Amino acid sequence: MQLAIYRDASGQYYLRVPRSSGVLRWYLHEGCWTSASASLPAGLAEVDVGQLPPGLGEEVLAAAARMEALGEQLWSERN
Repeated sequence: MQLAIYRDASGQYYLRVPRSSGVLRWYLHEGCWTSASASLPAGLAEVDVGQLPPGLGEEVLAAAARMEALGEQLWSERN
């Protein structure tokens, strides 16, 4: 599975999987990692899965597996 993970200056992470046009933004909310659909801001540096903060790596890998399996279906209103 190929992942593209980016980090912005405020500590938010963005996940893009090649078979999907969507992007998930990951941010800390009340001590928990939360994701939301987002667009990918220009100029962000790509990071490796190993550089993710504790707890986020597992969340990102699980989301990436769902994104890869569902493809564009993931971004429909039903999902």
